Amino acid sequence: MLFGNINNLNDRRRPGQSSNWTPEDLESGLRREKTIGGQYEVTQSGSNPWKFNGNFSLNHTSQDDETFTDRTNFLPGGNTYNYTFNNLRNRNLNFNTFHSTHKQTRRIFFSAKVSGRINRSDYRQSVVSGTFADRQESVTRQWLADIYATGSEATLSSIINRSIQTDSMRNNLWSVNGDASITYKFSQNPDNMYIWVKGGYTGQTPDRYNDQRINFGSSPAAERTMQIFRNHPAHEYYIKPIFSYCYNFSDNGNIQPEYTFTYTHRRNDSRLFNPEDPAADMTFDAPMSLDQANSYYQLDKTLTHTVGFRSSQVFRGDGHFWRIMLGPTLGFNTQHLDYTQAGQAIRKTRHSMQFTDSWTEVKYGFGAYSNRWGGKDYRNMLILKFESQAQMPDMRYLVDIPNTSDPLTILLGAPSLKNQHDLQWKLRYELTPQNGRIMEAAQIYYRLLTNALVRGYSYDTRTGVRTIRSYNTSGNWETGAMNSFMLPLDKARKLTLAATSEVKYGHATDVIGTDDVAPAPFTVRNLVGSQRLRLTWGAAEWLNLTGKANLQLRHTSSERPDFSNIDAFDANYGVVATVKFTKNFSLSTDMTLFTRNGYDTPVMNNSDWVWNARLAYTFDRGRWTLMLDGFDLLRQLNSVQYAVNAQGRTVRYVNTLPRFFLFHAQYKINIMPKKRK
Repeated sequence: MLFGNINNLNDRRRPGQSSNWTPEDLESGLRREKTIGGQYEVTQSGSNPWKFNGNFSLNHTSQDDETFTDRTNFLPGGNTYNYTFNNLRNRNLNFNTFHSTHKQTRRIFFSAKVSGRINRSDYRQSVVSGTFADRQESVTRQWLADIYATGSEATLSSIINRSIQTDSMRNNLWSVNGDASITYKFSQNPDNMYIWVKGGYTGQTPDRYNDQRINFGSSPAAERTMQIFRNHPAHEYYIKPIFSYCYNFSDNGNIQPEYTFTYTHRRNDSRLFNPEDPAADMTFDAPMSLDQANSYYQLDKTLTHTVGFRSSQVFRGDGHFWRIMLGPTLGFNTQHLDYTQAGQAIRKTRHSMQFTDSWTEVKYGFGAYSNRWGGKDYRNMLILKFESQAQMPDMRYLVDIPNTSDPLTILLGAPSLKNQHDLQWKLRYELTPQNGRIMEAAQIYYRLLTNALVRGYSYDTRTGVRTIRSYNTSGNWETGAMNSFMLPLDKARKLTLAATSEVKYGHATDVIGTDDVAPAPFTVRNLVGSQRLRLTWGAAEWLNLTGKANLQLRHTSSERPDFSNIDAFDANYGVVATVKFTKNFSLSTDMTLFTRNGYDTPVMNNSDWVWNARLAYTFDRGRWTLMLDGFDLLRQLNSVQYAVNAQGRTVRYVNTLPRFFLFHAQYKINIMPKKRK
């Protein structure tokens, strides 16, 4: 089968679809895409079935983004305010292919997969950015670009830095990944043995040039930095064999020990060049001199042995059951780094041991009843689960050699970082009665990060330069509760109410300092409560209506005395309808009012009506379907993204595709082969 597609959309919505979509989920920028490809499948049935299938595609995408970011930096001595305008042009050419096969005999199941990718990318961006000691109003790209010529005395006294930057990168990437597995079932017992081998290789040649002009304070004299980065050879490969054996010690229990060996090899040569003639135009081929202080050679090798097991045991009683599942995994890691920068050669080896990808789950079901398939279901289910994950620090972050290639960002190392541990506990209750009159689920959880790996920084309030390094922090945790139910309101079950209530409270801790205050942990507290309601009425075969309301309250606070609390309220209300005028002609539509209030950025406090609609007509006994979609018919949609953490508050505005119409034509063809005589 061959397929092709040409469009200029980056929107996956469908008019008349009932979902929890909000404008924050809108993909950014204007996107154009062209795709051509094909797929195939060969099968053989019988006592030893066999299958071989695959696909390939050639895809070209063009994306143009215009982004404005308004960021407040939370600092001990008082906040600073950054405004960034970024125009990005990105072009990508991708070739992807995937092939798989599997074969099954009486005792052996074999499968293999291989995938490949070739990518050529070219992006260019133009950035204008400014940082101020005081909040600025009505900021535009042109205002920021001309600020030293037209700015007022108050504005120039508040400005910390202004940067105008042109950035470009081109990259060729190629990768191949594969895996093969075999499962053998023993004839003498119900046990089986499993072997799985995975591996992959990725290589790339990213070249980048950067031309940046920076003004510090009120001085109109800019410092210019021109650089070319040649980050190759850059390649990575890995191999990961897995061995396991499943022993069934009873009809209701089994244990499966497992051993995994993982080896990862990553090399990256990054050479930074500065132009010999600073007044010359910037090109990849211009005469350059090597910047030894910020060029480096890096070779990472990671070897991990993991041993563990998975076990399941079921205990059945009169109308109830217990199921206990265990999955502990212990990892033994060796990380090795060879690193050279600024004439210094560093060799580091790091050993660690931790439980990773481990879990324990206990289920208790009671109130048994017979289902339609003759088995047992349970009216009530209690589930208690514990999960543990671990993350090792990047070895590059342990190298304490400064990197000053970015004039506004200095990178330092931290030689004694620890592994991060992510621990999570969940308790869940599910109600599923036999008559299905109501379905309910409730859950509480607690998540704790110990030795959390964060990229903290010290901020120079006079220049806006950040000095960044990694830290281990404590105090990152989150807890929450959720309850959802679905309830038919009439005997015919045409009117149904669904609701979900949720509350979350957590502490986000980072490390922040200034030129006057040493870096120290800083915590932001977030409390979020939400309520989702949905009322669906299947009035008739030709009419279906849904009313929806989603509410969210957000409270952000901190122990810092000068921190301004944020109390924000988001809501959306709407209706979704599907109307069949005739057997072949239908209308699907949705209209929603999105509102935001309580934000300290005025443009966030607004209300937008979003209306989408689809007309569909089917003919020729269902072979042909014609559809006309209309998106954002009132032209009020805006893409605004909001985030708060311990380092700051960020509001991001992205250009979106305005009101548009889309026409579809679908033809279904089904050819059945003649039966062999």
